Amino acid sequence: YTIQTWNKVANQLIIDQLIEGDINIFHLLTGDFKDVTFDRPIEGKKDISMNFNVLDMGYSGHIKIKKSGQPIEVKVIYGKDQSMLILVTGYHKGDLKLYNAFNPLNAEVIDLRE
Repeated sequence: YTIQTWNKVANQLIIDQLIEGDINIFHLLTGDFKDVTFDRPIEGKKDISMNFNVLDMGYSGHIKIKKSGQPIEVKVIYGKDQSMLILVTGYHKGDLKLYNAFNPLNAEVIDLRE
């Protein structure tokens, strides 16, 4: 599968590919969780937290959302003393649109495929 991302500000088209067996942000956005296991949700007064594991990659972490469904944070632990915390500072509910054909005009093309 090929991923094309358009940087509107710099008018750049970035092309990359999904590698079979890898897990990336597109799995989360499209709901493809077959390689991710989730623990039972932990319900707080205002939010819900859920721990997850990606066994094949040795990753773990948690996702925290408000009870309304608005995301608060995602933490990924990918090694001893190595983690990444994403804090959601803005949220707008909308539809994810995936396009099979995408061709912005006169864009600089950066091809990252191997």
